Amino acid sequence: MASVESWIYSRLTGFAGLSALIGTRLYPVVLPENPTYPAISYRRVDAPNVAQTHEATPAGLARPRFQFDCWGTTATSAKAVGEQVRLALEGYQNKAANPRIDGVLLADRRDGPRDTGSNLYRDSLDFFIWHSEPRS
Repeated sequence: MASVESWIYSRLTGFAGLSALIGTRLYPVVLPENPTYPAISYRRVDAPNVAQTHEATPAGLARPRFQFDCWGTTATSAKAVGEQVRLALEGYQNKAANPRIDGVLLADRRDGPRDTGSNLYRDSLDFFIWHSEPRS
């Protein structure tokens, strides 16, 4: 079974409106040194599992929260990238995907002020991603 992180990468880099802005500049956890902007860094914030079903068997579901930080040299570029992330993920479902994606819910969105050390702007979005996970 593929990881939810690999699904995120495929979904976002394959979303036409977003790939037109960032290409493949989508990085786990932190941006590389001296990246081209705009770009996105993302990370898993927490990872609760749905422990069991009503029948007391393992549910095989997870509901991690991922944070997507959309970085740009202007507030407008950061917001444009953030909006494309929202369009690519919010409400998405694919029961045939691997892993199965049961639903994606926007949990929070925050504007970040310009970082005076780097002169970058940030738009941060948090999503809950309900997905299947392997069972042993």
